[in-house]
Amino acid sequence: MKLVIAVVRPDRLSSVLEELFRSEVQGLTISRVQGHGGEREHVETYRGTTAKMELSEKVRLEIGVSNHF
Repeated sequence: MKLVIAVVRPDRLSSVLEELFRSEVQGLTISRVQGHGGEREHVETYRGTTAKMELSEKVRLEIGVSNHF
């Protein structure tokens, strides 16, 4: 048995799930997480203060698959 962990953007979740269901993957856990990686820094103004948004919303998939899969 192997545990595969993937972190994807929320807008890509539906296409990832389609492929997983097409491959007949059954052991699956989905959780919302925050993270940083690969995207450009995002600066926002909040109540007159400029803040750098460093973490963005992500989706974490934990997939349990058999060795032969």
